[in-house]
Amino acid sequence: MPKIPDDQKELLKSKVRQILVRMPRITMETLAKELGVERLYATKLRKQVIEESVKYIEEQKINEEVAKLQEETDEVAIELWSIITADTTKDKDKISAIKVLIETKKQLFGAKFDAGMFMKKLGELDVAGKLNDKDTGLILKALRYAGISIAGGNNKESKDEEGTY
Repeated sequence: MPKIPDDQKELLKSKVRQILVRMPRITMETLAKELGVERLYATKLRKQVIEESVKYIEEQKINEEVAKLQEETDEVAIELWSIITADTTKDKDKISAIKVLIETKKQLFGAKFDAGMFMKKLGELDVAGKLNDKDTGLILKALRYAGISIAGGNNKESKDEEGTY
């Protein structure tokens, strides 16, 4: 069977989802006929659709739990701040409240990180996505003017005559 383009594959997967909603116990032969593809490819598409659905549901559950933890942390933080800012609270209690506040924020961050809400890039400084081409070019031009050569850049405007940055 010839390779099916990605856009057509996504369309077929969408059709598989629709068919599975209407007929959850459909046979692979019938699914293949409905899609106009071979039975093995229909089986592969069905498996991918089910895997994507399971992954989506798992991510939703994780996000719901993280959201609940966020709400609980916010409520605890309000109480802790009232302890911290109260004039009648002993210094020892204020310090304990601050420690608990910091620890709960760390735990929330850890939960969000574990849930995949943040991406960690070890050893990389990802600044290129934050600057537009004009600003990047101006910064590189200023660095060249200062006599600093930066290799490995990819901005055409910032190349000097020798091809370095």
